[in-house]
Amino acid sequence: MFGLFESVESKGTKAGIAAVQPMLGGLQAFGGPGIPPGLWQDPYVLGYLNMTVNMWAKLHTNGKAEGGTLGLVLMNVYAAVSHQNAPAIVSLTVELMQAQQPDFVRGMEDGMLIFLYGQNRLKQEIHPTLLQAKADAAAMGKPNDKVAISGLMLMATWYKEVKRVAKVQ
Repeated sequence: MFGLFESVESKGTKAGIAAVQPMLGGLQAFGGPGIPPGLWQDPYVLGYLNMTVNMWAKLHTNGKAEGGTLGLVLMNVYAAVSHQNAPAIVSLTVELMQAQQPDFVRGMEDGMLIFLYGQNRLKQEIHPTLLQAKADAAAMGKPNDKVAISGLMLMATWYKEVKRVAKVQ
């Protein structure tokens, strides 16, 4: 009953946190316990997280999360998951987005690819990352396993970049 009157910002924040917490939780293996130093300043990571949070917030609010509300959602998510200066992280995100910084844009594109694939919304399944993940899943005996394919794409994009940030081979 109480969820009936939940604000768009609150719904979007919960969806964003739920989307990125598992990815961040998987980082325990990189650079010792916790988040690798520099993660919250990395353009690719911020682009990926920005897109992931935005898409999940929009999905869970039926498209009502937009503009300033999405900015608040992003701030709330960063405050919850980074335990750092969320306004500074959002400010850097805005700067990178406005500048169309190449790594930031690539992170956004990768986040969008995985979201759309998981939601069965890709118009054409021709992206090289997806094609490679499908080939790898087939080699593992799981040619049509969406979870395996999504996981392989996540490893080839997000975790690969986090390893770079953490300077892990």
